[in-house]
Amino acid sequence: MDNINNTYQPIVGKNLIEILMFSMYSDSLIIFREYVQNAFDAIVEAKRQGILSNIKEGQVSITIDPVSRKIHILDNGVGINVSQAQPILLNIADSHKDGIGLAGQYGIGRLVGAKYCKRLIFKTSAKGENRYTEIAFDNELAQKIISNKEDKSTATQVIDRITFVVVGEEAPDKHYFEVRMEEVSEHHRNLLNVGKVSEYLKEVAPIDYMLEFKNMLYNQCLPIQYKDFNEELDHIRLTVNDEIDIRKRYGLMIDGTGDKISSLQFFKFEDSEFGLLGWGWYAITPFTKAIPALDVNKGIRLRKRNIQIGSKDLLNQYFREARGNNYFYGEIHAVHPNLRPNSSRDGLTHTPEAIKLYEYIKDYFSDLQKLYHLANDAKNLYRDIHLSGTSTPQSDKEKDEIQTKISTTVEQFDKIKTKYKDDGNIGEASDKVLAIYGETIKKTLESLPTDILPSNVTSLTDIGDKTNGEAISIVTPTPAPIQEEPTPSAVTDIFAPLNKKCTPEEIKLIRKVFAILSQNCPISQRTMFETMKEKAIKQLCK
Repeated sequence: MDNINNTYQPIVGKNLIEILMFSMYSDSLIIFREYVQNAFDAIVEAKRQGILSNIKEGQVSITIDPVSRKIHILDNGVGINVSQAQPILLNIADSHKDGIGLAGQYGIGRLVGAKYCKRLIFKTSAKGENRYTEIAFDNELAQKIISNKEDKSTATQVIDRITFVVVGEEAPDKHYFEVRMEEVSEHHRNLLNVGKVSEYLKEVAPIDYMLEFKNMLYNQCLPIQYKDFNEELDHIRLTVNDEIDIRKRYGLMIDGTGDKISSLQFFKFEDSEFGLLGWGWYAITPFTKAIPALDVNKGIRLRKRNIQIGSKDLLNQYFREARGNNYFYGEIHAVHPNLRPNSSRDGLTHTPEAIKLYEYIKDYFSDLQKLYHLANDAKNLYRDIHLSGTSTPQSDKEKDEIQTKISTTVEQFDKIKTKYKDDGNIGEASDKVLAIYGETIKKTLESLPTDILPSNVTSLTDIGDKTNGEAISIVTPTPAPIQEEPTPSAVTDIFAPLNKKCTPEEIKLIRKVFAILSQNCPISQRTMFETMKEKAIKQLCK
C-alpha cells in the first residue's frame, strides 16, 4: 500500500449553522433551559474561583417584555474576560465543558435562541476587568445565506459575516453574562408568555423546592444517610419578571387527584463496579387513581446537576405498564461523573454507566407498580367495609351477613399487610401505603353502630399503623382545575393602581411579598389566591 500525505482540507459547510441556530430543538421553551443551564455553569465557576461564596448566591433573572417582544436573561456568574470572549462565543463546539463538573458539555446551546428572534446578543464582563464584550448575531442575514444555494460559504465564514463585536467600558467589580433576544418572532409568542415560561422553568431548572414541601415533607423524610447527597444538590435563585425566587411546584398533595402526600420514600442505585449511579425520591400517597395529564408535576423525572433531562415522560418506558409513571411524583438524580446528558438533553449519553443506571431504574420500577396495585386492593377492601357499614339490616340474617362481610374484609386486609413486607425495594413503602388505608379503615370501624360491628374485630387495634396520628380520607376531593396562564396580550399589571398611593420602593416590596406568597401557593388554590390578591390591592388603594 502506498503512503499518501493527506493534504485535503475538510470543509465544514454552512448547513452546520442551520442545525445549531435553527434546528436544534422542536420545543421553543427549551431555549430557557439552555440559557439557565449556561448561567448555572457560570455560577458554579464563580463559586470555584471564590467570586461567589456558594452556589446559592447565584442569581439568574429573566425579563420578558411581550409588548416590545424582547427577552433578557442575566446571571451573576463568572463572566468572560475580553481576551476570551470572542473565542468562547464564536468558536463552534469548542467548549471546555465536560458535563461532569458543569451541566453543559458541548458549547453549542448558546445559539439556540437565534431561531426565534431577529437579533441575538451576548454581553459579558469578568471581575477585575474594566471592559465588557458585546457580540450580536444577525439571524435574518444568517437565514438568507443558508437558504441561498449559490452561496458556498463555510460555517466559519457565515459566523464571521453575521456577527458584530463591540468592546466598551465597565466597572471592574462587575461579573455577569447576559443574553438578549430582540424582535422575538410572532410565530413564537409562547416565549413571551410570562406564566408559561415561569411554569416551564419550575419543571426543569436547578432551583429549590417550595417551602411547604421542603419543610413539611422533604426535610422531615430525608434519611440521615442521604443528607450528603442532598448537600451536593445545587440550586440557584431564579426570577422571572416579578416572580422572585421561583421554585419547583411540589406541594403537600397531588394536585391532579387530591391525594394527600403522607411521606416521601428515598432510594439509591449503587453498583458494585461503578459505585453510586443515582438516588431519588417519590411521594407516598393513597394512589387512588392515575394522575391526569394536566397535572404538571406528574411522573418521576430524571435530573443531572438538578436540571431535568428530557421530558416528564422520559422514564415512562421503564415501567412494565404504560400507565405506571402516572401514579407518582418524584425525581431521580444521576450523580456518577460518566452520566452525561446527550447533545439535545433528551436522554443520557450512551455510556456503560448510563446503560447500567437504566437497568436499575427498570428493575426498581417493576416493583413500584406493585404499590398502586396494592393500594387498589386496600381501597377496595375499605369500600367494602364502608358500604357494609352504611347498610341497614332488615333482619337478623342480614345483620349476620353484614357482620360476616366486615369480619372477612378486615381479615383480608390483615393478610395483605404481609404481601410485600420483606420486599427490599418496596417493603417499607408498602407499609406506609397500607398504614394510610389501615388508619382510615380503623376510623370507619370505630364509627359503625355497635350492633353491626363484629365482636372479633374490636381487638384488631393494629389494623391502622399511625400516619402522623390522623386518618387520611380515601374519598378524594375533586381538585380545582389547573388554570391556563393568560396570553401576553391579556396580561395586565395588577399592581399599576398602586402608583397613585405608594412610592416605587413600597410597590417593589409589595410585589416581592406577593411573589413569595404565590410561589408557595399550591396550584389547586391559585384561583383563590389571585382573588385575594386583587382584594388586597383594592384595599391598599383606598
